[in-house]
Amino acid sequence: MKVFISHSSYDKSFARRLADVLNANDISVWIDEMSLSLGDNIIQKIEDGIRSSDVIIAVLSKNYVSSKWAMQELSMFMARALSEESIRVIPAR
Repeated sequence: MKVFISHSSYDKSFARRLADVLNANDISVWIDEMSLSLGDNIIQKIEDGIRSSDVIIAVLSKNYVSSKWAMQELSMFMARALSEESIRVIPAR
């Protein structure tokens, strides 16, 4: 299983802790700071991360719902979830 963590940059510390807990439990995680490198095409890498993940954890907060990036990630994943029953979206607060 691979988990994509979608979050606002303002909620980075929570997202990092969540990624650390998941990794410690042998769950593969896609999170921007661990999955992106200098010079990467950010949009393509995010799309690849979403496409290769089974689960998205949306770190819901006021920051999240006002983040265009976060809303775009969630929209891309939800579009995929409509056609694939095994895809799960998990909200986290």
